Amino acid sequence: MKNIKSIIAALSLAAMFGMSSAHATPVKIKFDSFTASSAKTVKVDYSDPSAPKTVSAGMFNLSVAPGSDSSWLDMANSPIFAFCVELTQNISIGSTYDFNLEKAEDVLNPNSVASINRLLSSLSDFSFTSDQSAVLQASIWELVYDQVLPSDLNSGNFEVVTSGGNVSAVTDFNQYLNAANSYTGELKYELFVLQSAGNQDQLVWRAVSAPSAFALFLVMAGLVFVRARKA
Repeated sequence: MKNIKSIIAALSLAAMFGMSSAHATPVKIKFDSFTASSAKTVKVDYSDPSAPKTVSAGMFNLSVAPGSDSSWLDMANSPIFAFCVELTQNISIGSTYDFNLEKAEDVLNPNSVASINRLLSSLSDFSFTSDQSAVLQASIWELVYDQVLPSDLNSGNFEVVTSGGNVSAVTDFNQYLNAANSYTGELKYELFVLQSAGNQDQLVWRAVSAPSAFALFLVMAGLVFVRARKA
């Protein structure tokens, strides 16, 4: 019994290490482009209802600048995709910035992280038009500010003012939030935040690694075996 418990403990540590190996990694990141042809603007309210702001919204293409640690890049998506998770600062396309790569739950509310993971996991791929990319970005802001599903872009701490912005080809701004709310599959990603004191924080993600998933499976199997032995 003692040996079994030791093995389970070791596997637990291995799983945790495998899923958090990118914690607090300094990186230089270049913002290459928006993934769609151009960014769209969305008019949003997130602080002062009397003064909504029009902001650019869309998914970014990023790359790691030469000389930075890229060992965390065992990702399914290439190039690196990112969404903004901070509306009080800015970045510029074509510029390079210094960030710390942090586990998302160390930066964002854990409820937000779980909800965003459901949102990303519900997507079939990451190919979007400019309009779709902007609505998905707004959906992520919604989950940063209002945290939990079910959620919508018409009420709460974060709202989209549908009379503003130039998103034109989307009839349902809540399409991605609705899909995330009804999603019952597995969570597919590990989420991280590129954090900077002076620049806009960004969400990045990678597919859950097979070794981490397998180690977690062994941990659960070991716990079931121990319970069976006790019974």
